[in-house]
Formats: sequence, structure tokens, C-alpha cells
Amino acid sequence: MDNQTSNDRQPKAVGLETVVIICPACDGIGKNFSRPILIKGKVSVAEFPCDVCNQTGQITHLKELWVAKGKAIKQYRLERGYGLREAAKKLNVDASNLSKMERGVIKPKNIYLGKL
Repeated sequence: MDNQTSNDRQPKAVGLETVVIICPACDGIGKNFSRPILIKGKVSVAEFPCDVCNQTGQITHLKELWVAKGKAIKQYRLERGYGLREAAKKLNVDASNLSKMERGVIKPKNIYLGKL
């Protein structure tokens, strides 16, 4: 006889930090590749670790939200014709951090995009 109660069989609610999905930046392989370039007549592609998922190939739903918000920030910036450094200066953030926010590597700050 099954000793489990009906409550034990119910799906458990989990937070945004515990549910894991495939990393959209590297498609779950934990690494990214550069665009093909021609070096001395040979096509070369560089491989580098994915900094969105820290080479695990998976991210949490919270991180997925960071990626989505970062893409929106980048799109907003590009639609207005700003380069990364110029936008960072206007938004009063470090260009490196703005780049990381746009890629979802770090949590996007609640920056006031109206400054662009």
C-alpha cells in the first residue's frame, strides 16, 4: 500500500532561484564561440566560457528575467543610436557594468532610461 498522502504528491512551489532552464546565451553547452575569422587563409573560431551561466549551461528563472530586462535595455539604447560607452556615461554607470547588465550577467539596475 502507498503510504504517501495526497499532499506529498502535489508539485511543490519553488522560487525563481531554484527552477533551472537551459541558458539562452550558450544553448546549454556552457561555452560560446566567436564569429569565424580568416587567419592566414584558414577559418578560425575562438571558444570562450559562457559568463551568463558560469559554464553550467543552465540558469535560474530569476537569471532569465535579468537576461530579458538586459535585452530590453540594449534595444532601447540602440533604438536611440547610443553606443555602449556614451549611454553608460549618460546613465552614470560603468560601461563594463552596463554591458554585463545588457547580457544578463549581473542584475540590471533600475536605471532611468529617460536620460537617453
